[in-house]
Amino acid sequence: STMRVGAYMIDNSTKSPMTLASGVEFADYQHAHDEILAQLESVQLGDFEPWELEGARSVIINAVRTREDSGGRMEENILGQAATGLWETEETLIDALAAVTPERVADAAKSMTLDTVYFLKGEDEANA
Repeated sequence: STMRVGAYMIDNSTKSPMTLASGVEFADYQHAHDEILAQLESVQLGDFEPWELEGARSVIINAVRTREDSGGRMEENILGQAATGLWETEETLIDALAAVTPERVADAAKSMTLDTVYFLKGEDEANA
């Protein structure tokens, strides 16, 4: 997986990219960089609260349940299944998500590494 934080990409080379985006001022780059990596390290060590895992699980399960509500999300789902060869039903996927343990999350996080850091820069209003 890969995590992009407005400027960051953390890569798990055996899985698809996981991105994390955030509005980070360039002047705050180092602080944001350090905080993102500190939070990743906390997850790698299993240092997170049960409510954080349950909140994340709830959001993902809700996304799975509502993916049929959008043509674009349906297309993403079908293309993703075709690309991976994994044709899971909604029920199977939700059951698998419900079974994820804190230890499994920590183990998965251990395979993540920083890959790409980038910033998007807009035009100065005076030069527009």
